[in-house]
Order: sequence, then C-alpha cells, then structure tokens
Amino acid sequence: MIDSYDLYQDLCSEANTFQGGFIPPATVFIRHLNLINFELWEMGCRESEKSQEWRDNMRPFLISQNIITNPATSYYTTANIPKDYGRLFKAGMITVKTDDSTITIPNDKINKGLCYKDEDNQQVTPPAQSINDYLKSIREVDITEIDLQRWDACLNHEFEDKRPSMTKPKMVQVNGGFNIAPRDVSVVVLYYFRLPKQATFAYTTTTPNLNTGAGGQIVYDAKNSQPLEWGVNLKNEFVVRLLEKFGIVTRDQFIEQYSLHRNK
Repeated sequence: MIDSYDLYQDLCSEANTFQGGFIPPATVFIRHLNLINFELWEMGCRESEKSQEWRDNMRPFLISQNIITNPATSYYTTANIPKDYGRLFKAGMITVKTDDSTITIPNDKINKGLCYKDEDNQQVTPPAQSINDYLKSIREVDITEIDLQRWDACLNHEFEDKRPSMTKPKMVQVNGGFNIAPRDVSVVVLYYFRLPKQATFAYTTTTPNLNTGAGGQIVYDAKNSQPLEWGVNLKNEFVVRLLEKFGIVTRDQFIEQYSLHRNK
C-alpha cells in the first residue's frame, strides 16, 4: 500500500522546490489524489488485457467469486454482479459429469466454495458420486463474452455447434448483470476488478505559538486514514501526476529534476 502522508510529504517537498506554498491535505490534496487513484485504476483495467506488468499492478483489486445464477425463464439464465464490481476480467465455470448430464459447481478454492447470490453467500453441495469419478470428470471452461448486438444471432445460429453449450458457453452484460447461455449453467466463476477504495487523510495540528511562530504542524492520524491500495512501485507515478494536477511541473520536468537529484 501507499501511505497518503508519505505522498503528501513528497509532493510538498517537490512543490517547495518549484514554487513554495501550502497545500491543504484533507481537501485539495486528497481530492486530486483520489482522482488519480481512479484514473490509474481505469488505465489498469484496460492495460491488464495486454500487459503482465499491469496485471501485477492490479492484483490488489482482482476478485474471484462463485456466483449462483437465477432460475432460468428463457433459453438463457442470469447472474447478478456483486456490489463492489468494477470491470470484468474474465468468467468461467467448472463442470462435472453426472450419470445423465453435465452440471456446474463452485470453485472450492474460492471463498471455501461459497457462492454469491442476492448479497448473500450460499453453500452449493456437489453431486453425490465417488471421489474418483468426481475428480476425473471436472473441467474448467471459459465463458466467452459476446457484445449485445451479436447476442441474438449467437443464440440462434444456423449451425448447432456454433450455439452456446456446456462446452462453449456464452454471456452478455446487460441490465446490471449477465445473461448466460445455455440455461443449464447454475454457477459462474467471475473474475473482476473491484472499485478502488477512496483514500482519506485524517490529521490534527499542533497549537501554534504566536510569539515564535512555531507549531501549527500536521500530526498525521494513520489509524483513521485509508491508504492507497496500490503497490509502492507506483509511488513515483502518483507524485508525478499530483505535480501535474497542481500545475507545478510537467512530467518531463519532473523526470529531468529527479534524474539530476539522483546523479548528485
């Protein structure tokens, strides 16, 4: 995690280098910090599709969840999304063959096999069969996301092997959740990026001495503050973006100054 107070001190240090002045920590500073927090999260969601570096950066926000689908009333079923859902990473399901069909089960390594449904966690009991047969028949299957414009065509494809099946399931995001086909899918394993927590900066100040001018210093309250959830490797990225937000320095200027400082 990145401590807000450390960032504030770094910002003030760089700001004094370029222009001086006081930056209010609990208002102006924290507002800009949370704007950057969300900007980086949005960028991370996009870049994680093609960059291992950003997949690593986004690990604090990646959540996996078993989700029970709702009873099917059509040729597809539906799944609600958790409250902290931000962006989809991928979706899949775990299938098991029974005597007469193929069913879906939760991933028992995620939340001890508990499943999300309507804000509650519920237990799903695997089918009764021998452990050996059970383990032999388990398969992990990716669920392909389809855009809404192609959803109907996907469900009604002229070739049966192109339609959704238990070996090639499909889904579309709509109405605050997902439609998933075929309708036999009862449990989905959803991998998603949750929204980042808002950073907070709690502090008090020492009583100033009117005669000497001493005091009035910030006393940071770490216990009642929310740090940024990013890894410390992104600390400099936050400093650069804060300096840009305050109009103190451009990215190129900061890199130049930082390089000069390191070479001294």
